[in-house]
Formats: sequence, C-alpha cells, structure tokens
Amino acid sequence: MPKFRLQVVDDQILSEVLVFKQEDENNEHPVVVKALFDTGAMQSCITSNLARKLALELTSRTLVAGAHGVKECNAYLLKIGFSFPIPNDETRIEYINEIEVYEIDDSPAWEMIVGMDIIQTGVLIVDGGYCIFNL
Repeated sequence: MPKFRLQVVDDQILSEVLVFKQEDENNEHPVVVKALFDTGAMQSCITSNLARKLALELTSRTLVAGAHGVKECNAYLLKIGFSFPIPNDETRIEYINEIEVYEIDDSPAWEMIVGMDIIQTGVLIVDGGYCIFNL
C-alpha cells in the first residue's frame, strides 16, 4: 500500500497532487496543484481558477453546503494522481479516475480540496504534527 508523510502546518494538511482532464486517457498532461486535505468536506472541490486553467467541461450544477452556506456550484469530472515515494528515489503515481468535483471560490493557499470522497478510499492518520496518507 503506497503512502506519503506530510507535516501538519497551521492545522492544515497540504500536498501537491496531479490533476488531469477526464479525456487525458494516457495521463500525459498533468497540472500540479496544491491541495488541502479536508476531513470536514464530504466532496472534493477545485477553485474557479483551476477550472478555467484546465478549460473543464461542465457536467452539471448542484447545490453544495459549505462554509459559504448553500450555493449552486458547477460540477466537473477529473482524474487525480497522487505521487508516492518508493525505494531507489523513485515515485509511483496512483490514480483516481472519474471523480466529480465542485467549483468553489479561489483560495490563495490551495487550488483543490481533497474531501472524504477521496480520503475514504485510503487511510489518513494524523499524529504528532504529521499526517500519513495511504491509498
């Protein structure tokens, strides 16, 4: 089971993740983004800026409850890749295909929220100022 370790800074777990348009079948055009792991978010989200950068195709609009209250948001399908270190200073990419994400307002600190829809596919352990995520 691949895993990576991150430091918890200012009560936040931030990591770089790879984001792909759904039609990128060979995973050749990743966009590297900073993501916030948020166990209080049931669904993963991306910022409006990232949606524009990727020129994503709208799949639907849905009501989303969050810190902003209840708001109608755009929904998109993405592929997401997590980079895990393996022996010999190499990395292994694990992909999650066809994940529906909702568009939210821009943040200066991150471009994506990794919510429980993704976190629950693995194991997230937070202990002593560090986090370990297995997938």
